[in-house]
Amino acid sequence: MPKPTFSPAEHFGLSALLISGIFLAINPLLATIPLGIFLVACGIAPFIPGLGFFLPVISRGPSSRHAVALTFDD
Repeated sequence: MPKPTFSPAEHFGLSALLISGIFLAINPLLATIPLGIFLVACGIAPFIPGLGFFLPVISRGPSSRHAVALTFDD
């Protein structure tokens, strides 16, 4: 069975949640900063397609085979 891997967004989100928990013990107002940064990153990431923040981006394949892939998004 393949080992599950996390996307950069999941790593970032879990880290922001952990840091917010630590900040919550210090000052509840500080706990909003890491979560706010995560929300901003989630808002900006779709505009940088090569980043692969949410899912891996495959933009090239092997050059030995000539093919075209068409995708349709809802």
